[in-house]
Amino acid sequence: MIFHCASDIIYYEHFFKNFVYSIKKYYTNSKISYNFVGKDLPSNIETDILQIDKISWDEIKIQYKASDREAKGYYALSRWLSIPIQNEHVAVCDVDVLAVNKIDHELIETCLQTYQVINLTRIKPKGAGEGGMMIMILHKDILNIVKKFANDVLRTNKLIWQSDVLVRTYLYENFKVKQLLQMEDISKNKDLRSTEKWFIFSKVNKFENLISKEYVKKLKQLHEDKPSFGSKSHVPELLKKCLDSCSINTALDYGCGKGNVMNEVKKIYPNIQVQGYDPAVDVHSALPNQTFDLLYSTDVLEHVEPDQIDATIINLAQLTDKIMYHLIACYPAKKFLPDGRNAHLIIEKPEYWRNKFKTILDWKLVDEKINDYSFQSKKGPIINVLTYEVILQK
Repeated sequence: MIFHCASDIIYYEHFFKNFVYSIKKYYTNSKISYNFVGKDLPSNIETDILQIDKISWDEIKIQYKASDREAKGYYALSRWLSIPIQNEHVAVCDVDVLAVNKIDHELIETCLQTYQVINLTRIKPKGAGEGGMMIMILHKDILNIVKKFANDVLRTNKLIWQSDVLVRTYLYENFKVKQLLQMEDISKNKDLRSTEKWFIFSKVNKFENLISKEYVKKLKQLHEDKPSFGSKSHVPELLKKCLDSCSINTALDYGCGKGNVMNEVKKIYPNIQVQGYDPAVDVHSALPNQTFDLLYSTDVLEHVEPDQIDATIINLAQLTDKIMYHLIACYPAKKFLPDGRNAHLIIEKPEYWRNKFKTILDWKLVDEKINDYSFQSKKGPIINVLTYEVILQK
């Protein structure tokens, strides 16, 4: 299958990198097709099929006698105009669909034996209505027909803001469409949307469910058996720098444990509204239904289940409007889970975490610090400590 999208330079810079990452992660055998609308193609584009409409914003307005708003319709319509024809099914996508959890390939193939279109676009309750573009998977046999219709729309109609809606309505009305009910209406569910990024999930997952129930039980038991677990209260200097230098009114302590760091931050910065979240501590187990100026975590990400770390990082980006700070332990913990595993489920060097953030998020790395030292523990053995601190800005 081919995943196909189109955009101008602005959407390219904000979203395309994450689009490519998501497809490569969840659909390793699929191709990526991209149509760039603009004069100057960016360098180093990672894609299998590349097309370019060498037309500028001003040229679109002049050629189609369009206003600024109407001209934007060209970008959405261009993904249909540039559908690749390679004897493969094509998933026509918004470029700002950043996290596409794996939809079973067999399910897609089964649906396309009966249906000509699989719709992952929100539709109005009464059926063939329009609810905003996400992903529509087209059977390879109808690609030429759909592409021709899109060209007819451009040729015979005045360019409008929602020109591509005409294409989608055409699909709803002329082909057998399978609506996969795999997502909520994210326009009404703030847990699943942010102002810039759209997410599709093969099964709608609340972010609270990124951690397995079995793991939560083990962490709760560790909290009970080891009172010192999750009880640190030191506020790192780099976090203070972040709090001092940025315009922060609200903050979330993600993985706050017993809440000691959170309480210290409240004492030092009484004008900042600070909340805490930790799924293994009952008093903090509810994830606040809002976004924050700052999200910070101290000794948390190394505890995340490895198969959920990418989704967790994406989740973190959804919870903050401005900036993130993380302190991550890069060495084995002294404590162990009840099943015998080291409490640090992910033990990786700082370079791993730097590359992880860079790959998943299109955020600016503002500052970072690596702490590498040893100390004599009270019980005798020398403890080698390696931690990574990082500030990321949206």
